Amino acid sequence: MRFAGIVLDPPTAAASGRRFWSVRRDLEPLAAAALARLAPGGFLLLTRQDRAGRAGLEPLVTRAAASERVRLAAVDAAGPGLDFPALRGFPEGAPFEAVLATRD
Repeated sequence: MRFAGIVLDPPTAAASGRRFWSVRRDLEPLAAAALARLAPGGFLLLTRQDRAGRAGLEPLVTRAAASERVRLAAVDAAGPGLDFPALRGFPEGAPFEAVLATRD
């Protein structure tokens, strides 16, 4: 099944029984699986809230696409909405990051 759009907004960490989700370890394979299921022209909106993950989502999505042999038309930064909570003068408290990737 192919999708016109997929939104991934995973938690930073989660546990279920003996399984543990880590955004640092598991986000790239999850993005790769999502990109593989996009229809041509479809989009993936991927978000992350992780202070330590500042390497950037754009390279992560590019690697994920390459691993699935998915060609991307564009990968653009996508900021939070106007209603995203943030404290003035405390940018470290708002580690939100997002990208919008469009499949070729």
